Amino acid sequence: RSSPGESPSTRRPPAAADGRIRFDRPNKQSENQALGRVDYQVNRHRVYGRYFLARYPIAPVMTTETDFVRTLIGYLYFNQGFSGSDTYTIRPNLMNSFSASYNRNHTDLVSGATFSVADLGANVAAPSNVKELRFGVSTYFSIASSRPAQVYRNSLQFSDSLHWIQGVHQVYFGGEALRMNVKNYNPLRQVGYFTFTRSGTAGTGDAMADFFLGSPDRLQQGGGEYGIRHYWSR
Repeated sequence: RSSPGESPSTRRPPAAADGRIRFDRPNKQSENQALGRVDYQVNRHRVYGRYFLARYPIAPVMTTETDFVRTLIGYLYFNQGFSGSDTYTIRPNLMNSFSASYNRNHTDLVSGATFSVADLGANVAAPSNVKELRFGVSTYFSIASSRPAQVYRNSLQFSDSLHWIQGVHQVYFGGEALRMNVKNYNPLRQVGYFTFTRSGTAGTGDAMADFFLGSPDRLQQGGGEYGIRHYWSR
């Protein structure tokens, strides 16, 4: 339970004559891609190479001193990939194909909040470096600024196959190996997710009144998701 008088709802824009609060929520995003490819054939080798780069930033909508309802999560997607292959014709009925690829897939979550309920004095155990607002007030509004998080995945893959044709028979031999590196820094639910409903037994019967009183019906809180993993897959 939040202490009386500590509700962050004191930071809100003024209401219009009809009682509604109107706010702007900019939508700023862009995408950039680059692709390069090379094909080369020499003697019995056919060589192929490719490079791909993509960036897709989505700017967060930040809280202000008078408006935190507008806040919205931001993202930064980054993908970079290299791949190459060599197809070698050993003889007319025997061919070997080798390929290698490397891929970087990074996702950053950008919080739209500049403060958390703990910064406002609420009795919630939360890390000071995680700024997030997450409220759900039934039939009125919801706030989801998200949290600052990073999920990075890097992969390295090799494959090789030998193709042999003899008469009406066609035989394949080969193998594949995949190396994965995963880094996960995600303070999921560490600040707390608050839900206010119209509960008549646990609250006033009005979700907005419970919100102003700092009396949530539900609080979800966790320790986050953290880890670094390295593994091979064959």
